[in-house]
This record gives sequence, structure tokens and C-alpha cells, in this order.
Amino acid sequence: MVRVFTLMTVTVVVLGCCGCVGTSTSSHATAAPAFGHGMLEHFQLQEGFLNLNHGSFGATPKSVRAYQEQLTTQMEARPDDWFRGGYQRLLDATRAQLAAYVSANADDVVFVENASSGVNAVLRSFPLTANDTVAFLSCAYPMVTNTAEVLGRAGRARVRKIPVQFPVKSAEEVVQLLDNALRQQPNSIPTILSISHIVSTPAVILPIVEMTKVAKAHGVKHVLIDGAHALGNIPINITQLAAVGVDFYVSNGHKWLYTPKGSAFLWTRPSLQRNTIPTVVSSDFGFHDYMRDFLYTGTRDYTPFASVTAGFAFRKNIGGDAAVREYMTNLARWATDYLVGRWGTEAAAPHSMVSAMATVRLPTTDAALAQGLTPWLIENHDVQIVVFRMTRNPDCTCGTATAGTAGAGRGSRGDVRGGAGSDGDAAVIACDRWINPDHLGSTVSFLTGYGGGSSSSAQEDGNAGNQDGCSADPDQDTWWVRLSAQVYIEQADFVRLADLVDAYLAQQL
Repeated sequence: MVRVFTLMTVTVVVLGCCGCVGTSTSSHATAAPAFGHGMLEHFQLQEGFLNLNHGSFGATPKSVRAYQEQLTTQMEARPDDWFRGGYQRLLDATRAQLAAYVSANADDVVFVENASSGVNAVLRSFPLTANDTVAFLSCAYPMVTNTAEVLGRAGRARVRKIPVQFPVKSAEEVVQLLDNALRQQPNSIPTILSISHIVSTPAVILPIVEMTKVAKAHGVKHVLIDGAHALGNIPINITQLAAVGVDFYVSNGHKWLYTPKGSAFLWTRPSLQRNTIPTVVSSDFGFHDYMRDFLYTGTRDYTPFASVTAGFAFRKNIGGDAAVREYMTNLARWATDYLVGRWGTEAAAPHSMVSAMATVRLPTTDAALAQGLTPWLIENHDVQIVVFRMTRNPDCTCGTATAGTAGAGRGSRGDVRGGAGSDGDAAVIACDRWINPDHLGSTVSFLTGYGGGSSSSAQEDGNAGNQDGCSADPDQDTWWVRLSAQVYIEQADFVRLADLVDAYLAQQL
């Protein structure tokens, strides 16, 4: 017997006594709701909470959670049916839908818990030797740098960090920076180079097609794209990326695709799948059977993977993928311009490199004020943002970012509205030892240097003699906000934030 529950336009499948699968699709159609605060009813965000940090952990819609709960009920009702073929059949259809969305062959796409799991699977299973080099940009997410560091300390590879400077004025500037770095050290060409599709902090889209072409032209063997923030945020075309030389691509669903936490994908070039092994080797491990090895990694919750189809359905029901992305991008770009004008500061990148997250410099150089802003907003106004630091001293290898942190810091109390006290067009070095916002909640203490270790073995281009310390004068620090647009956010929310920041700085000074 097969019973079928239908949710929105998504089919919720219930396994019968023999483990067979039934499907059905609802014909009910409703008009797409208007974006803005009216969309809040579709999410479980606490009433009165203004979430301008959707990018860190996402917010799963109620309908998607309901779908997942139906699957969880079926798993608990008949565990054997679920684990011995039930969820696997669901994932066949879900993987095909996801692969089509990113223009990939479904046989090359596997599900992983998150981007961290995918990157670890690639780097830790790749057949590296002590003569190989794993490289990343200095703006890489700390998970990437930490994983490379583990390999370096184990003697499995050399580690190289390539500095990237912000703000940037064009995508071409970043491409040229990578080209110069690889050209200057021809004896240290990476075996694997990791590039962020969208940097976490600052939230900047990198020109991965052009950067991959440059990397391959210099002899980089393999390119891994960390697309943690890309899926559902910007278009992904795996076919195009594979054609220019990308070998691995990983991205999360929970951030921007409206899927549950614990849903992400890894794409691997077919010729490299044999040696790409999941972080957990299970009892069903097929020894170099890529699809099989990732399909079952032990008794765990596979409902987030199976619920990806519900995330797609939610997007369709509220207006469609293109409309969602257009609204978020336009809102983030408007917020960028508004806050730059309001505070008299600057953005981290031009509009062409901005999607659903705005990155704007705060109108203060005071470390204590900047560090105190997020907890003040949370505790007094229930507003969540990300604040992070970049430094103008190129010798600095430390940095911090915080999404709700408390603690003291040093620095001047100079107000830099209108550019006063700024360094004009001087570039900002994005350090790789930030307290990354994606790691933190509103009660985590401020810890300088978290995520990079105190004795990095990484070779840093142009800074080989200063690996372990942070010699920057705090007066040279710049403090930034990363703000997420979303379908439940409006322009008025950013105006409110600007008012609150002004009030906070005024009362502190």
C-alpha cells in the first residue's frame, strides 16, 4: 500500500509496507505573494526579529520544514524501508532536479551535508604528496584555510596563500592579481587552487571563469570552487565551468535555496571521481564508486537531501527563481548605494560583483565601537548583522569578523564620514584569520585570530617573513558590515539600520 501526501506543488512520498514509492502532484495554484515583509509569514523567524544576516545560516520556509517533517515521520515509521531503498529513490529525482538547475550531469553530482564537508572530501582524499601545493586566496573561508593547514602540518602538501586586496574596482583587477601572483612564483604553482565563487567577507562575487583560465594557463592542475553562497543566489553553470577547467564545485542549499540545514552538493569532474571519497567511509563503501560512496554514509538523517525539491517548489510558488534572485540583488545593490551615501564611506566592490549581500565600510575606525555594534543591535533592537575587520597594513596576517560578538578592542574613535581620515584609494588587505561570521552566534566572545592558528605553515606571497603575528596598527583598521537581502526584507529595513548605527555612534561618542 502506498499513501501520498501532497504539499504545495511538491509530492511528499510515503513508503508502503513493501517499500515501493508513489507520487502525486497537486494542481492547486496560488498567486505569487509580493516580496517584502508580507513574506515573513512563510518563515519561522521570531516576530520582531530583523535578520540582515540570512547569508550565514539561511532561514528554512515553513512549507519546506513541513515537507521534511513528513519524510522524517516516514523514516521513523518504517526505518528499514527508508534506509534500504526508500530515500535513495527520492534522491535520484532530487539529484536530477538539482543537476539540471546548475547545468550539470546528474551522475557527477552528489549530496553532502555542507560546503565544508564537500571541500574536506576533495582535499583530504586527493592523492597529494609533500611536493604538491594546495593554494587558496587570502579571502578564503577559514574552513578552506584550516583544511589546507591540516594537510600542511601532516606533511601531505605545501600550503600557499595568495593575497587579495579590497576594495576592488572591477573583476579584471582580481584576475590580474591572480595572474601576477602565479607569474611571480613559477616554482610554486599549485596542484590544487581553491577559489571562492562568492567571498564570505567581504561578500564579493569573484570572476571564477576568468580566474580558472588564468590558473590553468600557469599550470595549476586542479581548481576547486567553493560556491558556499552561490546556489540560489547567482546562476551556476557547471557545463561552462568544466569547459574552462574547473574540476570540483561545492555549494550549500540552506543559505539561498531555501532548503534545510544539512543540504549541499559536490560536483566532481568524471576523471577525478575515482579518488574523491566522502569524509565518512561507510559499510556500503564501494571503493572508488563515486555515486555509491556518497549515497550512504551511515545511519544519519537524509531528509535534508530529499527536501531540496521542496526548496525549488517554494521558489516557484513565490514567483520563480529569476524573480527571487532579481529582487535580492536589486535590494542589496540599493542598500549598498544608500549606506555608502548615508555614511560617506565606500563599498567593497562595484555592483557587477554584488548579488544578495551588501558590504559597506562603517563610519568609524574605533575597534571597540565596531565590535560593540552587533551585540548592541541584538540586545536593544533585535537586529542581526555581520561586522568584520580588514586592515590597511599589508604585513598583517590576522583579522577578525563577528556576527554578534562582545569584547573590548583597541583603536581610535575617529569618525570617518565623508572620507576624513581615510587612505583614499589605498587597497585593503583581506586577512585570512578572521572570526568568520558563519561560525558565530550572538553570544560568542570576541577572539582575535580564531580560525587561522597561531603558527601557520602557509607560504604567504610577499610576506614570507611574517607568518605568525599581526603587526598592524589598529588605527589602520577598517570596519565593515555585511548585510543580506532576502525576499522578506525591504528598503525600509536598511534605512532603519542606518538610523540605529547613527544613534549608536552618537551615544558612544
